[in-house]
Amino acid sequence: MMKKKHLLGMTAALVCLVIGACKTTPPAGPEKTSAPPESEPAAAEPEVRPEEGAPKKNPDQGPPDQNTLDSLAAGENRVEEARIRAMVFDGPKYDSEHWTAAESQYADRENQVKKGTQKEAQAGIVFYTQLAEAYDGVFNTAIPLYAKDREIEILQARDEAIEAGILDLSPARLEKADDQVREAIASYEAKDYFPAAKSALQSVDRYRGLKVGCQAYMLRMDIEANNLAQYDRENYRLGDEVLREAVASYDGLEIDEALINGEEAYLRYNMVWNTGWKAYAAERCGAAEAERNNALRLKANVAVRDGFDAASNVYDRAQLSFNAERFVDAADLYFQSEFLFAAVSSTAHEKRQIAEDAIKMAEEKAAASDETARRAEELLHGGTQ
Repeated sequence: MMKKKHLLGMTAALVCLVIGACKTTPPAGPEKTSAPPESEPAAAEPEVRPEEGAPKKNPDQGPPDQNTLDSLAAGENRVEEARIRAMVFDGPKYDSEHWTAAESQYADRENQVKKGTQKEAQAGIVFYTQLAEAYDGVFNTAIPLYAKDREIEILQARDEAIEAGILDLSPARLEKADDQVREAIASYEAKDYFPAAKSALQSVDRYRGLKVGCQAYMLRMDIEANNLAQYDRENYRLGDEVLREAVASYDGLEIDEALINGEEAYLRYNMVWNTGWKAYAAERCGAAEAERNNALRLKANVAVRDGFDAASNVYDRAQLSFNAERFVDAADLYFQSEFLFAAVSSTAHEKRQIAEDAIKMAEEKAAASDETARRAEELLHGGTQ
């Protein structure tokens, strides 16, 4: 029995030895070739660990990542947009102090914004954000003041168009200009500031176009009323031509072209007006001069001295107005002096006629007296004989 137990113990020890050998020593296999089979995984690279005490890299000192670069570019674009918006709405005028400060920063942006490292790029984002907010502040200050000035400008231009006569000539065109003002107000209230500004400025141009067109037409009517076209028919014809073009351009919403043509029409008519009144004043001057010479011939400067001096004073004022190219005034004054000289000439003529009649009467009386004396003398002499 003891012998059997000993044998079993040896067998168990042998089994354990064989099992241990199987775990530590792989069985012999086929001879390896120069290339490993495809299914055999490649040997893993050994993990490299930093040495104890080596400094770690700071990501802020490395190059900026793409997200940071994109944010930097977006910040730069925001600055440009905010700057243009503040400039368009007259920020330099309405908030010059903050505009100047922002412009100083803007001029120095190349020194303030760097892209070498992540930290520099992030600092550039902060710089652009603050600069954009500065321009936005200028814009926010400017926009209500800009709107108020446009309102004043619109009302003034509208009043001038009405004063020029648009309500009588074309109220429908005035109403269309008013519609554009209402569009500007609606856009402003919706905070669509660029469309609001565009509509406001266009409405001002519309009113100005109406004003110029009315002025040209009214001047043409005055030329007709005073029969002045005869003095400059070519410019009168050209004025009619460009005035028709101005109306067509205005109705076709080519407001700039309408303004140009309207101003040219007014210029042409004004040339006719000046030429006509100058010629007419010269005619009146000739007539006044003729009456003055007639008054002198009749000795009105002696016979009716006060009246002649008054007429001469008006004539001299006419000469001054003519030399100053105030031809309308000159023509009126020449006409007045012509009338006054004619009046004193008539008075002088009457006085002269009265004097001549008195002289004739006196001469007749003297002759009659002489005849009576002669007869008396004859009678006297005859009675003594």
